Amino acid sequence: MTAFAVDEIRRLIPRWRFTDQSYATEFASDPRVRQPLEFSNRHLEEKLADWQLSKSIGTAIDVVSCGVGGNWLTEVLPAAKYLASQEDQLTLQVKTLIQQVLEPLKQINIVQPSIQVQNSSDSITFANARDRVALARRRLHNNPRNMLYWLDLSRGYAILGQTDKAIIAVERALYLSPYHRHSLRVAARLFVLAGKPDRALGLLTKNPRTPTDPWLMAAEISIASIAEKHPRFARKGRSLIESGGLPPEHLTELQSALATLDLFGGAERRVRKLLHASMESPTENSVAQARWISTQLSGIAINKSNFDLPFNFEARCWRALEQGKWKQASDECMNWLLDEPFSSRPARVGSLIGISLTNDYNYAEMCAHAGLQADPDDSTLLNNLAVTLAYQGKLLEAVEEFRRIDIIFDSVFPSYVYLATAGLLQFRMGNIEEGRQLYARAESMAPSNSKTRVAVFRAREELKAKTSTSTEYFESVKARSKKTPISEVDRILELLEAQSSSFTSNDSKLSVDDNLIDARDQMSLILSSSKVKALI
Repeated sequence: MTAFAVDEIRRLIPRWRFTDQSYATEFASDPRVRQPLEFSNRHLEEKLADWQLSKSIGTAIDVVSCGVGGNWLTEVLPAAKYLASQEDQLTLQVKTLIQQVLEPLKQINIVQPSIQVQNSSDSITFANARDRVALARRRLHNNPRNMLYWLDLSRGYAILGQTDKAIIAVERALYLSPYHRHSLRVAARLFVLAGKPDRALGLLTKNPRTPTDPWLMAAEISIASIAEKHPRFARKGRSLIESGGLPPEHLTELQSALATLDLFGGAERRVRKLLHASMESPTENSVAQARWISTQLSGIAINKSNFDLPFNFEARCWRALEQGKWKQASDECMNWLLDEPFSSRPARVGSLIGISLTNDYNYAEMCAHAGLQADPDDSTLLNNLAVTLAYQGKLLEAVEEFRRIDIIFDSVFPSYVYLATAGLLQFRMGNIEEGRQLYARAESMAPSNSKTRVAVFRAREELKAKTSTSTEYFESVKARSKKTPISEVDRILELLEAQSSSFTSNDSKLSVDDNLIDARDQMSLILSSSKVKALI
């Protein structure tokens, strides 16, 4: 059976995209934030005013020089474009200068990451990530001190599962721009991804910019929860919000992070007030956070327009699942996975959607492989990959993936899911009684709200194997499901109703070949291990 698509506890961890897809406001300077940089906002404003009064190559160069020096790239983009239109009159030095503005912010003509199933052991490839790595390396060859290029290189490596290289690249970015908001947030996100939340937290708490920057405060508050530490800047964050003066787009993630903190603390009134304010001019990340909080606290309404924000794939995926719109959920989840290919969460959800809700096993396999590209040891993904391979008749491959699962269980991947998948594999190998025993043991171990879920996966195997009691067992599961409705179980039953007539006597007949013999041998070894015996 599949592991859950758990709408698990969500924290507002910074999003991490390539530079050309990042939030513009995250790069924008903030008059309320002390900039520990050589240049000041006032200096830039003076240069911009001069350029507006007299647009010339000279005044534009002054603007761009100031913007590059202070990392205010979005503010000086019009002047950089103006200079680019006068390219034949520029020196090589000025051309190099404006590229430091135009290159990071332009839309790069590379397709969005595409996942392709291939007939190789590396069944998922990320051509876009490799292209991005190559592009960043070329750019760094010409401009090795550009922080944004190092961050893009880091993300490319992270997508490819090369975490050590990603960390080296992000450390270079931090060395070049130790106080830049974007580099700090990206580094914190990467350290959390690498299982180093304490390092992420230390980076933020020790940086002199964090106590005055709402974006960094939001990250510190959220990551402190992951590290199981008390956030240092929650009180300052509340004071910053109450003081006024900051535009709402700069406060939305801080408000969301504090709302989540208050949710855990039981301060419901403050949660509602903060969430309402955070939705005034939200990022898609704060919308996704509000949607999750709405599942924990009733009466939280989110406008449709907020769901329609660009890149809001995660929130739209969960909303579609809640509404039973399975095809839309599948589409949004794939976009979510392409947006965050280094995260296991969209891969887990997508593999479940394909297996349980749409019967799209190729899709489920793609999602599982994609997640395993970045996290090869994820037990949930290995389990779901084994399930979808078995459903496609790739039994030996399924057992091989199942064998890779480390026998360590938690709330995300509980032991009864493992035993139920073992039961599935036994059914598919023709060992019906052994499969029933494993399913029965799994159901006995499952919590009360998951017992029917185990049973419906067994019902599928009984029907496919055309056992003498398959119809009777299927009807009993349907009766049980009416007492405790679960949308996923209802959907599986709906699909089984439509599919059961297509199960023929040929489905229950096994062709004994070398693959089946090898699969049985490997399964015997798995079940004979001391850790599995202890479960059974």
